[in-house]
Amino acid sequence: MATLIIGIDLGTTTTVVSRLNEAGRPEIVTNWENQPYTHSALHFTKDSPKQPIIGSTAREVAGVEEGAFKEYKRDMGTERVYHAHGEEYTPTALSALMLRKQREHIENTFGQKVDMVVITTPANFPSEARAATVAAAVSAGFPEPITTMDEPTAAALYYADSEPVPLNGYYLIYDFGGGTLDVTVLQAKGKDIQVKYSMGVAQLGGKDFDERLRGLVAGKFKEKTGSVLDVTDTTFNDFEAEKVKHRLTDSEKADFKVRSMQHGLISLSVSRAEFEEEVSALITQAEFCLEGALDKAGIKFADLKGVYMAGGTSKIPCVQKSVERLTSIKPKVRNPEQSISLGSALYAAVRLGTRRPAALSSAQRENVDEITVKDVAPYYIGTLTANTKRGGEVVICNSILIPKGESLPAKVTKRYYVRKDGTKTLNVDVTSSYHETEERDEVTMLADTEMELGPDAKQGDPIEVTFVVNENGQFEGEFKDVKTGKVEVIKLLLSPDIGTPPDIDDFLV
Repeated sequence: MATLIIGIDLGTTTTVVSRLNEAGRPEIVTNWENQPYTHSALHFTKDSPKQPIIGSTAREVAGVEEGAFKEYKRDMGTERVYHAHGEEYTPTALSALMLRKQREHIENTFGQKVDMVVITTPANFPSEARAATVAAAVSAGFPEPITTMDEPTAAALYYADSEPVPLNGYYLIYDFGGGTLDVTVLQAKGKDIQVKYSMGVAQLGGKDFDERLRGLVAGKFKEKTGSVLDVTDTTFNDFEAEKVKHRLTDSEKADFKVRSMQHGLISLSVSRAEFEEEVSALITQAEFCLEGALDKAGIKFADLKGVYMAGGTSKIPCVQKSVERLTSIKPKVRNPEQSISLGSALYAAVRLGTRRPAALSSAQRENVDEITVKDVAPYYIGTLTANTKRGGEVVICNSILIPKGESLPAKVTKRYYVRKDGTKTLNVDVTSSYHETEERDEVTMLADTEMELGPDAKQGDPIEVTFVVNENGQFEGEFKDVKTGKVEVIKLLLSPDIGTPPDIDDFLV
């Protein structure tokens, strides 16, 4: 029986599944509606609060009906709770339900269990969100250990595998999805991919373009009717706004009608030029991200050999024009909504081949043997330390141990020292940030606990701090009291547990 090797782009707006076929080529797995993607939406109805509808039907009512959720991926790793008919769901629980549905469909389609899966995450996903993604995949029943991969790196792998001329030099991957933007600078030689730096905006994507378009339509609606555009009065929700946006991608103007209970059918029109003016601030924000990524990578525009785009938002003409204007390179946009999933299927075969070489067929092995991928730390990792300034003032500062952009896996051990005799406990602080800073109020706390020291702790006793960012981009670490040998394993402040519900077997579709 052939090995079932799967790559999943668990996107903010859509989830795309691929597999590596017997010939060693990645291909899309259509969903239960025979579509090449699934809307990342779930709808818990009042009559069936524990059996959600998943996909396009749920997407149409998300934001309108109680218990219909989308874009929960933006909240992965946070404490946000979604409420539906008396039940509570964490973003991790919703992701677990989506992944469980995908796994069951895959296994029913091919009549066997999944052997290996790689799930993609935004390049600038924090450690808590990455841990939550892994927890969701485990809860969904995928085989462990779960591997994650940065979305732009997966897209780069797809392009490297499918280009007729082997890549050779520095390239830019511009991944503009439904919820996030990631710009990655990498060096490639054939299928050898070395990421240099990645910069992103966690809350910038197609959703934000849809919101600007809804505002534009609301203004036109008020001009015609004198009334505020209200989803309780009209059928124009964010799903309808997205459809207008897609029409403006292909046409210079979109004519459409909004049905209002108060005013009847209202004919409206939006031009591409009007839309582009409305989203110009978003485009500017994206341009700053692109320029910043190149600057941090130490690469000039003239050094780039090519630009590749991924994600549905990259199809918008003004987005493509913006990238071409900055780089002076016409970007390649091929399978933007599928490239990430297809690339992750290739990487799944690489990882499975490392763990179980005999699991790959000769054709699969031949296609992936040349692939090497080296990603980088997606954030700065540090710890809070007490520094004595001139004049004797003690100031708590952030000390960076692993810089953003460090090649993965990254590991560092550093010694700190007890400040005074008789110290009974030591604060075990771990910080995360997307820019280099010593200021404690500019970082996010990953861990904040106390470590008990030995009874005779003295000034100058060494404390060894070991921090690791593993190949999944997740943080691991420990503090060690060298004198006593006691080790404190660091626990993240936000648990990657799926939360409520604790057992998603109770919530099967």
